[in-house]
Amino acid sequence: MEILNSYNTRKLPNGNSALSDASLLVKEYILSKFAEKFQTDAEHLDLSENLLDMGLDSSIVIKIAEEFEQELEIKLYPTVFF
Repeated sequence: MEILNSYNTRKLPNGNSALSDASLLVKEYILSKFAEKFQTDAEHLDLSENLLDMGLDSSIVIKIAEEFEQELEIKLYPTVFF
């Protein structure tokens, strides 16, 4: 869970909260994982589109959820992606 260890709810010098910065970091992490599976850059992904419509099948989504669980040390159900 190294990726989030340095974040908390304190205010940063720029006025943003560390929590909002952490949210951005998590979003970028998730996008990078899906971009890796699609073999594209994260900025080419349409976040409003359903993952299945984008070409991911359920077995790939399950694999990504397992990677998140392992890397972030959290319990995550694949259904959160649909």
